[in-house]
Amino acid sequence: MQMCAIAWVVLTANLAAAGGPAAPRPPDTQVPPVWDRFSADLTITQGRVTADGAPTAHVATPQTVVHVVRTLEAGVWRTTFEVRERGPIGGGRVKERPQDVFVRIEDPGDGSPLQIFDANGVQRHIPDAAELASMASRIGIPAGRLPKATADAPPKGAKGQPRSAPGLDRLVPLKGNAAGRRRALGDGAGPSRGTVRGLDQYLIQRGERVIEQLVDPVLALPVETNTVDHGELVAHTTFGYQAYGRDRVLRHTIRVEQRIPGTTDRSVVEMRLDNVLFDRKGGAK
Repeated sequence: MQMCAIAWVVLTANLAAAGGPAAPRPPDTQVPPVWDRFSADLTITQGRVTADGAPTAHVATPQTVVHVVRTLEAGVWRTTFEVRERGPIGGGRVKERPQDVFVRIEDPGDGSPLQIFDANGVQRHIPDAAELASMASRIGIPAGRLPKATADAPPKGAKGQPRSAPGLDRLVPLKGNAAGRRRALGDGAGPSRGTVRGLDQYLIQRGERVIEQLVDPVLALPVETNTVDHGELVAHTTFGYQAYGRDRVLRHTIRVEQRIPGTTDRSVVEMRLDNVLFDRKGGAK
């Protein structure tokens, strides 16, 4: 929505009518053996900072809370993204019309086009790929995570490939799978190069680009990723985790800083998942 994806994710001019996010769930929430519904609140904050970390004078994107639901229905994962909270763009300096503010996206999951609704509840024109990516960037959704839009969707009446289930082990990895994750890291980057600040270091070199991964030595989960191109740091990402039940952890926060080409400024996107729940509504077998 002004914009959402698959994380995914969406938007409302002001949030008073939509209500706030649900109360935080206790960290001992479990993943049931059989589940067919995933829900979470995704908080997205986007900004731009100078080389020394000071905010710039560019129009700020307001913090946005998007409620994400994926449900298995008739063998297909259907997804909705709905804005629960959002402040005015630029502190209110940018005027927005309700018909230009998208607050809900519905993805049928069967390859057919998305359905997008504005703040008046009216279904709107589905943007093409370029329009969708531009909207997504305003609230920090990477364009690569967006479902296909009109220009890329099948012709009317035709359907593409059904979309898959949420990645359980990416969102809430098992603590006991650390050995397998460590083997996968070694397969992709070679053996650990040692430790940095108590974290295992893995390096991947692709020409003049070097990707450094700093990994928790116990859980074998990434804590920090740095990308250096021709000797200059161009991207810095950090990940935060919290306990999820007795045997899993939740990838709770992600912060991404990227250098903006032609400047010394950096874009900053922060994402946080709360109220993550896997449950059963009757579609799973």
